[in-house]
Amino acid sequence: MSNQRSNSGGVAARKGFKYQDHVAARFLIEMISNPLLLEVQCETHDDITLVWDPTCTHEIEYVQVKSNADEGAWCLDDIIERDSTRDGKAKKEGTSIAERSLLCDTIDKRCGFRLITLKDTNKYLSPLKLPYPERFGNDDFDRVAKRFDNLYKSFRSLRDRSLSYWVRNTFWEWMADERIVRQDNLTAIFRLAENRNILLPTNLQEQIYRDILEMADDAAGACRINSWAEKIIENGFIATWFADQIKMAKDNAFSVANPYVDIKERFFVEVHHHNDENLRRSLTGLDAQFEYDFSAQSHLWRSQQLANYIVNFIPEMALAASDLVQCSHLTYKQNLSRSLRLLKDRGRLSTWEILSELLIHVAIRETAKSEPVACRIFHPNKDNLPCLRTAYFVHGKETELWLGTSLLIASDLKKSIDQAVEHISQLMSSDFLKSERDIIISLKEPRHLRPNTLDNALLRTATVDRLLRVLCLPILVAYDSDCISNGFCHDYTRRLEEEIKDHFYSIEGCLAGNLSVLRFHLIFIPLESAMRLHQQFEEEINAQ
Repeated sequence: MSNQRSNSGGVAARKGFKYQDHVAARFLIEMISNPLLLEVQCETHDDITLVWDPTCTHEIEYVQVKSNADEGAWCLDDIIERDSTRDGKAKKEGTSIAERSLLCDTIDKRCGFRLITLKDTNKYLSPLKLPYPERFGNDDFDRVAKRFDNLYKSFRSLRDRSLSYWVRNTFWEWMADERIVRQDNLTAIFRLAENRNILLPTNLQEQIYRDILEMADDAAGACRINSWAEKIIENGFIATWFADQIKMAKDNAFSVANPYVDIKERFFVEVHHHNDENLRRSLTGLDAQFEYDFSAQSHLWRSQQLANYIVNFIPEMALAASDLVQCSHLTYKQNLSRSLRLLKDRGRLSTWEILSELLIHVAIRETAKSEPVACRIFHPNKDNLPCLRTAYFVHGKETELWLGTSLLIASDLKKSIDQAVEHISQLMSSDFLKSERDIIISLKEPRHLRPNTLDNALLRTATVDRLLRVLCLPILVAYDSDCISNGFCHDYTRRLEEEIKDHFYSIEGCLAGNLSVLRFHLIFIPLESAMRLHQQFEEEINAQ
């Protein structure tokens, strides 16, 4: 791109442009993981200029950043009103926001424009916030575009483009509050590091962001006449720089290991899943599967293998994250024995209860991107009900807090579930949820848990409504299955799925009344025999 050998405008008035710096930093962070964003230029042709790969819709994007903090919503007049001449008798051509943006169109490339504002638009201009593919055939957008077709017809860019072209190639983005932009950028940095298998401590995360802000500020403040190259930050440079920061973090032991790694090789297979967003109810059915046994010359259900498998998760369920990061295969037996003592002594749990809690732990860890709240099992509520021993942070589009119940049932499935639901119904109150939130806050280990959208909901000053938006109540039901006890056949999976659905529909009606505002996730694990699995589990832990 060609130089514009003028140092007037933004470069000469950099003081106080903090909002613009955070916006520029957002694009620099995006460039680290997006190879299609080739360059970010600060205060060259516009406030920020983005150079995209030729395969993109626009090759050049000119970004204006407006931090009109003391003004109301943006309206049409705000972007098309021209400045008055000195004598006040006429309006000066090329002085409106739209025209100034269009004047950046000086290069023979497909160009786009972007307005980023601290305040939102009014309803009339809101169609400019639509992504480009959604604008075609949109009546509201067409209404705004046609208004520009007849506006300042004689005004043209250097490439002979009119305001009609400008409005059809302009994307309006509302970024409210400098603090929100800053927090979003910090979270993005954390995610980039996490994708490189490192969890950044808060102090290093903040330091990396300060360095990126300084890059943006230095580039914006560099002289257009003598230091044009310093105003351009290229993809290769920022990607290499960030890789160096990650390497230094590892080399200097600033990183914090995450003990709750995602489980890649799962034991259970999912035989059924259903999600009803309208009713806020979801269902997952899991199976340990049959396996051919040569000595028996038939397929046997993997009860013993399941008992062996879940024992491995006892330390993860019982120990704090700070203890888990020090565990290794060399200390596994020692930590397992310690975990069992903690579960039996501090938690005062029977082996039946431990097995029940392990089943929901393994199910949530295998099926969701989750992190258990460390040692939550040692903090039952005042009524000592099992439904509150289970607490997890579950990461998806948004992070949720899962507080659940685990039922290991050898008989009378319907009665056991009814009792569990009744317990939850009696417990649900604003005071109860606030008490649970206080326990979670006291147990949460910030150095080991990812930054997430729960932070505001977990504030002691937050409303219960905010907590309800991120709360999910999982109920695990591990039960003696008629389908599995009948033995293996080639279509048993289909019959098992039908059995799980029947159980779900039989109890779905229980989750009504004062529970209708809550989100429930039911997990069914059909067993060959709960009593047999418990016996095998006891033998496993007694052998440790």
